[in-house]
Amino acid sequence: MAMDVQQRTAQYGHRRPDEEIVKITAHIVLNLFTSYLNVALDVPVDLPGFKLTRGAA
Repeated sequence: MAMDVQQRTAQYGHRRPDEEIVKITAHIVLNLFTSYLNVALDVPVDLPGFKLTRGAA
């Protein structure tokens, strides 16, 4: 039995689960786009550099 919009709103609050999925996906896409743009434009990283060392096993 399919839920109508009023039942879904009552169960999940003011937002529908579909809207949350779209919102999260949009944030992920924007973050990926920003990262690729920073790599493409060779934006300098303002964090101090460090070398990785192998930890004790």
